[in-house]
Amino acid sequence: MSQYSHVSPTSFFLDEEQRVLYLSWDDEHESKHDWERLRWPVPVPGVPAKVVSRACWPARRA
Repeated sequence: MSQYSHVSPTSFFLDEEQRVLYLSWDDEHESKHDWERLRWPVPVPGVPAKVVSRACWPARRA
């Protein structure tokens, strides 16, 4: 770990089919993040996140 008290990511895996981001951390834990939840905090000027979130991703495959 670094000199700071926070953990840092060491690797990632993006599962595009399931629309999930997996992160490995330097304290040896792993986390799973849904694309939709990751999109909400990212601002796009003049466009509500919900609108961008739906429009940015291709249609889900059946």
